[in-house]
Amino acid sequence: MIEFIPLLILKNDIRNLIKKSKVIANSDFMASKLKELFNVDSVVIPPIVNIDPIFKSSVFKKSKKNSIVFVGDSVIKGIQLVYSLAEKLNNENFIIFSRYINKEEMHGNITIKPWVQDNKYLYANAKLVIMPSQWQEAYGRVAREAYLLGLNVLVSNVGGLNEAVDKKRHFIVDEYDNVDAWVRKIKLLIGEKT
Repeated sequence: MIEFIPLLILKNDIRNLIKKSKVIANSDFMASKLKELFNVDSVVIPPIVNIDPIFKSSVFKKSKKNSIVFVGDSVIKGIQLVYSLAEKLNNENFIIFSRYINKEEMHGNITIKPWVQDNKYLYANAKLVIMPSQWQEAYGRVAREAYLLGLNVLVSNVGGLNEAVDKKRHFIVDEYDNVDAWVRKIKLLIGEKT
């Protein structure tokens, strides 16, 4: 109760500040949230994504595209779903890039690799990049890079992730918390051998 009035004042101050400013959103989703929360219009300018260094690298060009790649290590990013997918699709190789390890680890059909600074290593072995986020992400840079590189990519239909794949339905999983929905979409994208 003590915090109610200061929070109300803060929200009002933010609303007034936004109304007097030119507001830029990084996705249509964020623009709609700004409109919903603060009743302000914004200009949508998606992040600039330059894939040329990745696309031209010999690491990307010469590597076998034989794995399903996930970048992240948290529940909100969908790590539990990735483990369930690896169990259901046990004849597929999965690669997870994590900030919480220092050296590569193997767990069945999952290889967990340390975080990388150069994104060409994220996509080097990717036949499919998945973003099974369970929260409303503003935009999906990893998804956008994979999409622009011409890789298969699947994203949760939540937040602004669908914008990263130009809202193309075959790259979007509507039931994003359902592992079987992901399995069906993966099979459609990379073939029935899964």
